[in-house]
Amino acid sequence: MIYIYLIFLSILFNLHFNNHILTGKFHFFAAVIIVFIQFLILSLSKNLFSIGFPILIFLSSIAKYFINTFKIKITTNAIGLVFETSLEEASGYVGWEMVAYVFLMVVLSIIAVIIFRKIYKKDFKKKLVLIIILSCFLPIFKKFHYTIQLMPHIIFEKSYKYALERYKFYRLAQKNRKNFKYKYLKISKDSPDIVLLVIGEAAREDHFHINGYFRKTSPEIEKLTNFVSFKKFYSCDITTRKSIPCFMTRATINNRKPIKTEKSVISVFKKAGYYTYWISNQRKLGKYDSPVTIIAKEADFLKFNNPTGDLKNIHIYDENLFPILKNILNDKKHNKKFIVLHTIGSHWHYEKHYPDSFRVFTPVCLFKDPTKCGREKVINSYDNTILNTDFVLANIVKIISKFNSILIYVSDHGEQLGENGIYGHGQERNEYQTHIAAFMWFSKKYKKLYKKVKSKKNLYLTHDIVFHSLLGCSKIDTNLIDKKLNICK
Repeated sequence: MIYIYLIFLSILFNLHFNNHILTGKFHFFAAVIIVFIQFLILSLSKNLFSIGFPILIFLSSIAKYFINTFKIKITTNAIGLVFETSLEEASGYVGWEMVAYVFLMVVLSIIAVIIFRKIYKKDFKKKLVLIIILSCFLPIFKKFHYTIQLMPHIIFEKSYKYALERYKFYRLAQKNRKNFKYKYLKISKDSPDIVLLVIGEAAREDHFHINGYFRKTSPEIEKLTNFVSFKKFYSCDITTRKSIPCFMTRATINNRKPIKTEKSVISVFKKAGYYTYWISNQRKLGKYDSPVTIIAKEADFLKFNNPTGDLKNIHIYDENLFPILKNILNDKKHNKKFIVLHTIGSHWHYEKHYPDSFRVFTPVCLFKDPTKCGREKVINSYDNTILNTDFVLANIVKIISKFNSILIYVSDHGEQLGENGIYGHGQERNEYQTHIAAFMWFSKKYKKLYKKVKSKKNLYLTHDIVFHSLLGCSKIDTNLIDKKLNICK
């Protein structure tokens, strides 16, 4: 009886959670056998099944929700996004639809456990023998097993790989990320007092009016002088956790090794005599941090807004950075400053990331499931965040304009707004998720640099240039700069 019940649960599980990948009779048969083996292992102990089965259903239902809603694949990178996303950002994905669905699945799993406990028989040896026999067939399913997103196995497999990757990265970051070998490092007397890097979030190039978008989403930056918008700028990756370490180091789209073996551009500015700052509108993680926070910790001064991830304060706006920036600039202890501002930008849920006064394009998407809104409302909400980014950037320029200064803005990645039924980012490398907004601004003293950079605004560029251009445009000369990647050369 117990075996029939477990087979029945395996069939139901696959029909619901794996229906998106089961394309034939062999696939379905293989999936049932693989899941049945996992349920058999749980059934070796009544208590193990009672605890483990609802947990499997809980995790699988969350994964299923995101697969259906955001068209994600369960990869090591996707697991990394779960663990390294701040609570403020995560709250933007958790709506009543998801809660209701997961709750229903868990309730059904508890009912299944109650039935299991009533018909349970120990049969430890028989179950163990059956597990061993069935496991002998797994090599037959090997190709199938490793080429599809079979739950619940895929969740644990990728979580294990992520934990291993994170542990290795932490050790590498602590032991192997060595400082640069400077053959020479010279700083010009004309180098700017303030070098500001603004890291945008999920900002697409084609949704700024300055780049030809039909809506007036960038009225403020269009008024700025010595301001350049790059038309063909592409990101290193499609997630924050991979893009930022890529452009903050000498890594490139085709060579990520420097992320693990070298310090970032922050350390070069420190060597050149700049006092360095990392100000983030997001929260940091725990003991092991993330690839982003490990780089952030190279700065002399490090600040995370809302560091505890207080969900009572989930409406975090980038305007919150203004007073912090002003205090830094008013500090007379350090003449030269390199400042990184990591913004919240246009991360989903868009409605949580801009003040009501910027709700210009309506109706907006109030659901946390974008498929419930439709593309028009999603795009309206997204465009409002772009309008807010325009305001934030223009005011940052206003704040630093009294100094000899330069500003570089790059988004970490793009965003898909319902094209091909996909919302968000991180699913696949395509035009929507990699073609990003990128800008530069120069104070009056650097008019010549502005003209030189403006002449390159229509060139095909990538995150590869950021490290080298930050230094080159700051009139820092060092062997670390690849002149071909210095946009001010």
